[in-house]
Amino acid sequence: MIKKSSLFAIILLLGAVIASAQTAPATDVVMVLPFENTSGKGEFNWVGESFADSLSDLLRMPTLTVLSNEERKILQQRLRIPLTTLPSRAASLKLAREGNATLLISGRYNIVPAGAETAATINVTAKMIRVNEGRFMSELIDGKQVTRDITLNDALGNLQTIQGQIAYQILYQRDKALPYSQNQMIEAANKVPARAFRGVYQRSADAIGRGSRRLFQERLAAV
Repeated sequence: MIKKSSLFAIILLLGAVIASAQTAPATDVVMVLPFENTSGKGEFNWVGESFADSLSDLLRMPTLTVLSNEERKILQQRLRIPLTTLPSRAASLKLAREGNATLLISGRYNIVPAGAETAATINVTAKMIRVNEGRFMSELIDGKQVTRDITLNDALGNLQTIQGQIAYQILYQRDKALPYSQNQMIEAANKVPARAFRGVYQRSADAIGRGSRRLFQERLAAV
């Protein structure tokens, strides 16, 4: 026969396990799309691809499975969704479901070119979509569900810092108990020197557009 003290200890243990299971975030499968260039300047298209690639790397956490850019492109080809244009929201959700993704990251950016005395600036908006529900991710504030876009504005030269900030905000909105600081995410995003980072994406734009990552990876490893 189990003693009352032992039974009480078992109940406490089960309660702790249940509480832990309720607070721990479930594992999500994430797909990141290239961000949309709304500036009307094709020379900045490489920025959109850099968001998809950098965020896919930065979001790799124990509770997240992130589909790589190459995996996304293979899925697009399978569904006959052109790689040269950004898919519509309906096509994006179809693509995400094909990859069993539960969280879809998309965004847009506008770039103001440098002037005589001013540096080029970029304004970025990122959105998170819960794929199964087909709705934007929201959080409960004062008893109401509020959808929050992630919007940042900075010099284009700080692109990697912006990407680190966006990665942190995505992770934090999903899990407020995130064990990483924003500074740690920014540091991870700036592993490659800014000039080399930009050069790699610009020189590899054609290869990436054809779905080839080998050239990109070789150039990045050589930096």
